[in-house]
Amino acid sequence: MTVTPDLLDKIATDLYLSPDFSDLHIEQAMHEHSVPQLLTALGSAKHVLELGYGNGILTEFLLSMGIQPEIVEGSPLLCGQIQERHGNSVICHEALFAEFSPPRPYEAVFALYILEHVDCPRTFLQQAAEWVAPGGLFFAAVPNRNSLHRRLAIHMGIQEKLQDLSSRDHAVGHQRVYDLPTLRSDLTAAGLTPVQEMGFFLKPLPNSMMLDYPPALIAALNKVGEGLPPELMANIAIMARRDTTPTTTVPTTVPTVPNGAGDHATVPRRKPATATTTTLSEQSVSIKPSQSSSEPSAHATASHSPCSFEDFRRMACDRSLDENEKIDDPLHTREGKEEAIFADILTKALADCPPGGRIVEIGPGCGRLPQLLLQHCVAAKQQLTLVDSAEMLALLPSPQGIRKVAGCFPQGKAALSHQIGQVDLVLAYSLAHYIVAHADIWAFCDAALSLLAPGGRLLIGDIPSLSKRERFLASAAGAAFHRAHYGDRPLPRRLQQNPAKDETKPDGIDDSLVFALLQRGHAVGIDAYLLPQPPHLPMANRRVDLLFCRP
Repeated sequence: MTVTPDLLDKIATDLYLSPDFSDLHIEQAMHEHSVPQLLTALGSAKHVLELGYGNGILTEFLLSMGIQPEIVEGSPLLCGQIQERHGNSVICHEALFAEFSPPRPYEAVFALYILEHVDCPRTFLQQAAEWVAPGGLFFAAVPNRNSLHRRLAIHMGIQEKLQDLSSRDHAVGHQRVYDLPTLRSDLTAAGLTPVQEMGFFLKPLPNSMMLDYPPALIAALNKVGEGLPPELMANIAIMARRDTTPTTTVPTTVPTVPNGAGDHATVPRRKPATATTTTLSEQSVSIKPSQSSSEPSAHATASHSPCSFEDFRRMACDRSLDENEKIDDPLHTREGKEEAIFADILTKALADCPPGGRIVEIGPGCGRLPQLLLQHCVAAKQQLTLVDSAEMLALLPSPQGIRKVAGCFPQGKAALSHQIGQVDLVLAYSLAHYIVAHADIWAFCDAALSLLAPGGRLLIGDIPSLSKRERFLASAAGAAFHRAHYGDRPLPRRLQQNPAKDETKPDGIDDSLVFALLQRGHAVGIDAYLLPQPPHLPMANRRVDLLFCRP
């Protein structure tokens, strides 16, 4: 399709400027409800660019926030409308996107319902990404091919395939519809890092069958969609960030831990990127990501403390890191062993979860292990909720039936309130040492236990135990292991307590904390067990698992 000013004028005349477009009130209600959700992440941004004027709703909201938006609009008719409605309060660039040369980079660029119109979305995105300042935000919204109304249309015989375009699609110039993986892939190919995924408007039927719906019902369908998976909504959106300048490699002490016993050799570790991160919406929650295998050793603690939630968010956006480095495993200790680890999780907790059961994983990270869980839950038709930062969740696939909740658990537990007492399995694997270092392990444990249904299980797995490591190194097998890997170097000793430190925050996890967590479960009527890891797992000689079972 060759886009010209005349074509854009025709679309504007037939749609935005026509009183005869019968379903415009439905689309307008969706925009009025969804635009404020997009704008919550803008913060103090002042230089904002809109790609296309459309119905002007985004412009009105930006003006109400004290922002003077700039608009690239190729329709001379709509440019006239902009001047007539807003005068000098809006800067309008009359140009086709391919011809536009921005006067400055922008802190935020909005491409709302644009990608379905252009001939080559990836080429367009590569161009538009250059208009975003380093660290700035790019918002893309598109029609959703997997929406509820399209699924129903197939069963009603209205269309054959989800990607089929309706007569309305053709009337407004749509060339395609999207799903989240495709949108995510196109943004990533343009050098943009997806940060948050959203969906808008629970649309049960085509607009043509909803023309007589009262405004209150249309409003309710917009409102109820806020708490449902984006994959079901009529429209989907992704907020992405343009990377800052590439990070440099900074040598930092990190232990080389063959099977987890030694603590002396070091390797360079990339410093996490320092780009600012987005403000998450109030409807999101989650906790520190990762299946890490490199928690600090006795010798390394001073130079490499456990990563914080913000560290993981930054690493998720750092394109110089591979998926192991993003989850704080720069030595790739788990690489090639994920299937064995997942088999152990399956044996201890997952195998007893019924078909159709509810599973919540807190802090899945972005490695191979959560992908194995995703595949298992899809095959077993189990309802899986992944709780992690939006940046980390964006790196995982989004198959049908999988819900992603972004934020920091348990502070934002409200987003999981409907699952309290309903979950068959809560999984928190290789997470405990991060919580102990940066959060409240007791609040975390209490909140996770509250989710369990009768018969439900909580597995806090892969806990690095200083006591278990010391027992191993004190044994003949441990001493031989240490000599084989580290020669005559002295055995590591636990760091002395720092008097200037808050003594209520332990330096690591030892037997006293492990058994206190077990007692925490017993105190609320939940059975709790200390389980070993199979010896073939990568760090079995220093790790333990805790399994809580609600009767």
